[in-house]
Amino acid sequence: ILSHHVYANGKVNYATANSLRPAKVTMLDGEQAILRGQKNRVIIDSTNVIVKNIRSANLQIHVIDGVMIPPSITAALSS
Repeated sequence: ILSHHVYANGKVNYATANSLRPAKVTMLDGEQAILRGQKNRVIIDSTNVIVKNIRSANLQIHVIDGVMIPPSITAALSS
């Protein structure tokens, strides 16, 4: 589940994400998440970005307000 919280293809700046229409992004676990901007908010799957653009040496961190469950786990739990 933790690797589903890491974007696999570089970094996404909050300002750029805020202007996005819904877009599928590939996470580190290889599964898809939906990233979208909405009225000065950024939403990934069903979680909101609540702290943005925390920089570290090799990545950028955005804090979300929930846990993102990978689609494969959701599907397995539903069957």
